[in-house]
Formats: sequence, C-alpha cells, structure tokens
Amino acid sequence: MSPAQINKRLERLKVRAVMLAKSRSFFHEREVIEVDAPALNTYANLDDHIDPIAVSFREKDQGYLHTSPEPFLKKLLAQGFGDLYFLGHVFRDHEYGNHHQIEFTMVEWYRQKLSFESLIKETLEYIYLFIRPKTETILSYQEALFRFTGLNSNSSSREELIDYVHKKIDKNMSFGAENRDDLLSFIFAHEVEPQFNKEEITIIKGYPRGQAALAKTEWVGNEKIARRFEIYHQGLELANGYDELVGSDELSKRYEELNQKRTLFGKKKLKIDDPFVQGNATLPGCCGVSVGFDRLMMLNQNTKYIQDVIAMI
Repeated sequence: MSPAQINKRLERLKVRAVMLAKSRSFFHEREVIEVDAPALNTYANLDDHIDPIAVSFREKDQGYLHTSPEPFLKKLLAQGFGDLYFLGHVFRDHEYGNHHQIEFTMVEWYRQKLSFESLIKETLEYIYLFIRPKTETILSYQEALFRFTGLNSNSSSREELIDYVHKKIDKNMSFGAENRDDLLSFIFAHEVEPQFNKEEITIIKGYPRGQAALAKTEWVGNEKIARRFEIYHQGLELANGYDELVGSDELSKRYEELNQKRTLFGKKKLKIDDPFVQGNATLPGCCGVSVGFDRLMMLNQNTKYIQDVIAMI
C-alpha cells in the first residue's frame, strides 16, 4: 500500500471513529441503553436465507456467531430492561462483495416509547447523521412493485411471476421450491430497487405477509401485510425495521416455516431457540430496526466498496 493510500485509509478511519461516537451520542440523548451483546451464542438466529457461522469450542461444544443481536436484546426487553441498542460486529456466512462482508458492523435498536411511524422518522434522523439526500419518497411495497413492474403483490400468480422473470430478468432461470414470496423478493431486488431515484431516500412500507419475518401483520383492504419497512439510498438497502411480533405461538409457527424453507433450499435446519420463543410471550409492545453502519460510511465517504471504510490489512 502506497503512502497516499495509507493516508486516505487513515482519514476514513478517523471519520469512522467520529461517526461511531456520534452514533452513541444519538442514542444517549434519547436515553436508549447500549448493550454489548455476546457474539457467540448457543443458538443460531433463524432465517431462511441468512447463514450463521458455526463455532466449535471446549472440544465438543458448538455455538454460532450471531447474525444479529435480536434474540439477545429481545430477551432483555421481555425482562423489563427498557429501550436498548447494539452497535457492533455481526457475522453472516457466504456474504462477500462490494456491499457485503462476512463480518460487518450493525446498529440495531428497540423502542417501546415510539410508534411504528415514529421509529421510521427516528431511523431517518440517524441516517441523516451520515448523509443529506435532497428528498424522501414513501411507497407501499405494492405501489412500488406495480409502478416499476406492473405486477400485483396480492394477486399475481406464481406462474405470472415466473413468466415475468423469464421475460425481463433471465429467460433461462429455472425454479423449484420457490413460492410466490420468494419470486416477489427476487423481482423486487432485481427490477424494483434498481429503479429507485438515486438522489432520494426511498422508504418502502407494508411488505407481503410471507415476508413478515418477525413483524406484526394486519389486514389492509383484502391483503394481509407486514408492519415492516426498509430504507434505500444510492442502490443500497440501509435499514430494515418492524413493529415487532409479540407472542410465542405465532413466533414458533414462523420459525417452523423458516426451517421448512431452509430444507427446501437445501440448507441445514437450525435448532429453535426455545427460551427466546417462550420469552416472546412477555415481550412488551415495541418497534425495532437494524441499520448497516458500514453502508452508511460508504455513502458518507462516497465509495462503492465496503472494504474502503473498514479496518483491513
């Protein structure tokens, strides 16, 4: 590495240190408590597409590096710890590219004192510590999908979605276990997100029920949607937030569904964190969001590569 490259990297690391400090001040001012969640856990975070990294220790024991601090923070919330946030490293296997690192920095927080809409506003306030876009656009998932593809998230059949993929994205793509929601997610990522105005912040709300993850659902007209939002800018997904699901039975059902999907996609089933599931019965009403700190640094430093804004040798 040349002296010029070292100096540029050093300046970016100085800015990163400043933004970490500003982040902590942001939450301190709002009386949200920082929690240094353990990276090594007995159970893996359960997701159909995100893969945890297994770790062996004490010769015979196995744990997992967390892909998110969500279960740990929610266990604390269920015990009455109040509003909490995490700022630190998480780990996701098989994720590497210009916008991805297997180990990356996440900011995740949970608020009992804010409504779903207020959490969106607070998330934008946090993002605006790093960037200053000209405008904001808010769209429902269904509005965005229809505007950019002409498809209907509620009524378009699996066959219509496959036909769209073959005509617009990849005529040779084959499909097996993918259901409607998998196809909608694929189309949204490849056809909708790239068409967002790069000068704007785009907020997408109201995801299909099958993409609820751990968000509450509600009926809007004749469609059951998830109280979930995502925030995008300059082609990057920056934030993913929920009006959090409360209750053990529904959480257990969703985890079983996620494990079934993992099996269909040739992935290993993961052991369900029963203490977390049972504790969700006493989770207070709250909203939560995770934000990619490194991606915000990419925007702040006007670079296309996540590797430019993290400490690497």
